[in-house]
Amino acid sequence: MLRALGFLLLSSGCAPEDSCVSLCAHAHAKFASCLEERDADWGTSVGFSSAADFDDWCSTFVWEERELGTAASGDLTCADRQAIIDDGDCNAWYTAWGEAP
Repeated sequence: MLRALGFLLLSSGCAPEDSCVSLCAHAHAKFASCLEERDADWGTSVGFSSAADFDDWCSTFVWEERELGTAASGDLTCADRQAIIDDGDCNAWYTAWGEAP
């Protein structure tokens, strides 16, 4: 019993990090800062009626990414998208989702 518990603890520490977990938080923060930079607010004119609407959309995107893989959303993985968002400006946010700024 203890041996099995020890194995579970060790093997769980070796699991690859799921970048989809943090993608939505990073994307939300970047999009919110871009709205502020452009003196805009949440609303249908920016594609999301509210911050909660964005969070729902992103959660659905991440679920699809996990269930269907990158084939559902192009060649970019969650890690790829997060790197683009973290390293870029507001235009990069749109690039990460395959949209024109």
